[in-house]
Amino acid sequence: MRPLSQIIAIIDGTELAPGDLRVLAVLVEAGRPLGSADMAANARLTAQNVSRAVKRLHAGGLVEHAVPDNEADWRINLYVPTTHGRGLYRRLMRGMGEAA
Repeated sequence: MRPLSQIIAIIDGTELAPGDLRVLAVLVEAGRPLGSADMAANARLTAQNVSRAVKRLHAGGLVEHAVPDNEADWRINLYVPTTHGRGLYRRLMRGMGEAA
């Protein structure tokens, strides 16, 4: 378990760190499936941090594997936010707007 200072939210029993929410934000905002390299570049995180974030987000039901559009993409693990993940992101963004 991580120190409380590194956890910014516990949603449905899933601990979410700032990097987790950055990855979720990148996926929601992209509007298309992304691989780890794209997520890392857009979230400005290391590949290792993205991997950990995706693992936690997947365990929490916030992201899922995407089915590639073509055979070339089968070599890359692509992810998309789930309906629950998109909804959570929108609720968090609304909450942040109200807090400002």
